[in-house]
Amino acid sequence: MEPQLQIKLPALGAVWYVTARETEVHWVAARELSADHLLVFGAVSDERACRPALVRWLMRKTREHLVPRLQTLSLKTGLRYQRTFVKCPRTRWASCSRHRTISLNAKLLFLAPELVDYAMVHELCHLVEMNHSRRFWELVERHQPDFRKLDHRLRDMWKGVPRWASGAVVPVYR
Repeated sequence: MEPQLQIKLPALGAVWYVTARETEVHWVAARELSADHLLVFGAVSDERACRPALVRWLMRKTREHLVPRLQTLSLKTGLRYQRTFVKCPRTRWASCSRHRTISLNAKLLFLAPELVDYAMVHELCHLVEMNHSRRFWELVERHQPDFRKLDHRLRDMWKGVPRWASGAVVPVYR
């Protein structure tokens, strides 16, 4: 069985090779066969079933790798949050609530590590300033001196998110 798709996750410096296996069930699941091989099985000819299976896998990878990275940055900056959620919204890389909860977008995995760190530092700074005031940006700069360059790069990064992860329903396998 030859891999039919590659999923590049720059945040992890990893490439996953995906193999699809059609089975007689009406659902789709994704299972890691090794450190770089993903098996997607089930009704893989149903594009609407493939996307959620891959997004669930992406969310698991985010919890496994990016939540610990957020914890490390929190300790490094001294900016403490209460909880973390992993979601897959269409328009935000991350967010911070007034309840001190940081939500990470699973699509952060498609970004370079320095952009992931910037997005996380940005949200951690919202724990102190829940706005984009001058004080907020001064705090961001204290923890991320090159934030302007990173913020500019981050704006165009949605183009690098694969269509299956961006919410579009497209044929993943044929």
